[in-house]
Amino acid sequence: MEKKARSSIYKTIPAMAIVPLMLFGILVLSICSVRFNKVMHEKVEDELKNIASSVAATYDTVFPGEYRYETSDNIAFYYKGDEEITGNFTIIDSQKEATGAEISIFYKDVRMITTIKDSEGQRLIGSGVSTVVCKDVLEQKTPGFYDSVEIGNNTYCAYYMPLLTENGGCIGMIAVAKPAEVIKDLVFKAIAPIIAVTVIAMLVAGIISFRYAKNLAVAIGNLQQALSNVAKGELSKEPHYTVMGRNDEISDMGRSVVAMQKSLHVLIERDALTELYNRRCANQRLKKIMKKAETTGTRFCVGLGDIDFFKKVNDTYGHEMGDKVLIAVSKAMKASMTGSGFVARWGGEEFLVVFDETEYDAGMAKLKIMLENIRALRIPDERFEMPIQVTMTFGIVAGGGEDDMDHLLRAADERLYQGKSEGRNRIIGE
Repeated sequence: MEKKARSSIYKTIPAMAIVPLMLFGILVLSICSVRFNKVMHEKVEDELKNIASSVAATYDTVFPGEYRYETSDNIAFYYKGDEEITGNFTIIDSQKEATGAEISIFYKDVRMITTIKDSEGQRLIGSGVSTVVCKDVLEQKTPGFYDSVEIGNNTYCAYYMPLLTENGGCIGMIAVAKPAEVIKDLVFKAIAPIIAVTVIAMLVAGIISFRYAKNLAVAIGNLQQALSNVAKGELSKEPHYTVMGRNDEISDMGRSVVAMQKSLHVLIERDALTELYNRRCANQRLKKIMKKAETTGTRFCVGLGDIDFFKKVNDTYGHEMGDKVLIAVSKAMKASMTGSGFVARWGGEEFLVVFDETEYDAGMAKLKIMLENIRALRIPDERFEMPIQVTMTFGIVAGGGEDDMDHLLRAADERLYQGKSEGRNRIIGE
């Protein structure tokens, strides 16, 4: 039965490797297609915008003055300054020849001058635009880019730029367009090599998968075990050498597991801002110390401290400076720890200090040194000449294996609040 199961694994592993790879390839192609399509549209929009600006600048240079519209005997005339431009296609034809873009100049929503021609070679004079373009460009007086505009019998990508008068009105538009098929061709040409590379990679991966199926099965099994260890909270066990000893994606995954273990250690145990132990981890470490004290009879001290007037620091200097104060105080407290024990951020501006294997008098002496180091801090602020100084208030109690953790923490907290009520910047002990 075992041999049959192993044989089944060797057959299924290549398929399991190829199918996700195919799905990944499809996903990559889809993302690339969408991304390339977006990039190409942005590129075309910028190009059309520049052409429209160039056309407008050319007309302003050649024909100074505002655009005007007049009618006589039911015949429409479009003017730029004192010159009639209705039948003058010289500028837009030369721009089309230089850029390959179709150019139109509108009065309101009517195409007055254009390079676009129908199947019989007639310019599409008098044709209009969609209500969406009218609303966006003419009414809102804002430029607009549209990737699917029907002009004649063709679909274009078009950029519309409003023509504004001196009094702020909108008399018409300049439209610059290119066939939508151009973008599709560019996207296809860009994505074709990726398709070829993806197919080749899938074939190579399939061959390698069949050849190394046995080693892959073992490595995946050990990798699964490593991930299972992480799920169980066993963060000290590294993946098996059959995972870490490979030189492929499996070993990368193994190193990712190791990195994940380290990251989880930090996330689970450390406060993100101060890098001290967090409250959850502090509880666990204190329980271990109390368990050891119960077994060995050793003593320890527990202190709770609070930064004095920390709210005033935040209100006066801002929360960013408040974070700097928390970091500086945390570093000073951590540097002041001697021997066994730890410092943890208990919550907000409150900290837990535990001196392991320490009698009360020694713990009090160590805590006094810590408080002096905090008093000596000078935390600079670029906005003020004088650096910020802070003090702390602590409550400390002695503990042993016979004590209850909640009782110790409550007692330390009561002494802390006693110190705050008596003026702060002090240590209250037993």
